[in-house]
Amino acid sequence: MVATRSAVQSIYLCTRPPLTIDDPAWMYGSVNAAGINALPIGGAAEPVQALQDAAEQAWEQLGLILRSPTQFSAMTHTLQEQVIAGMLVNLIQLAGRARRGGTDMDLHLVDYSFQDETWSSDLTTIIQRIYSRWPPDTQRRMNDLYGEALGAFLSYAGIDPDLV
Repeated sequence: MVATRSAVQSIYLCTRPPLTIDDPAWMYGSVNAAGINALPIGGAAEPVQALQDAAEQAWEQLGLILRSPTQFSAMTHTLQEQVIAGMLVNLIQLAGRARRGGTDMDLHLVDYSFQDETWSSDLTTIIQRIYSRWPPDTQRRMNDLYGEALGAFLSYAGIDPDLV
């Protein structure tokens, strides 16, 4: 009989995963999110104007991405945060695969770039920036969605979501 446990237990990130802002799926997601986030919550009295404002924000985001340097530490904080958020979601999904297979999973961040604070592009600083921008309702929603895995990354960044 073959065991049904996952073969994934320890994951070592020896280098930062490729974080490219020229990946079409990432770029489309970022531009789309900029437009959606520009829409007023609850609708607008002037929907045509709201859509024009959203389109303008989307175009501004595309321009920001296209003008951005590709070196991660030289990107704007907003782009760094978006890229790292995508990376964290991918890592949370990878951990979820292991846990669904009944295996405890450990993630080891080996590359020094995760800890290098020189350019404020270290993982701790970026996670702290991301979390500090979330309003309390978003913090609760993200904690509900990603639970223990998000808690582990917040703990890594020195954040206790129960105290925030």
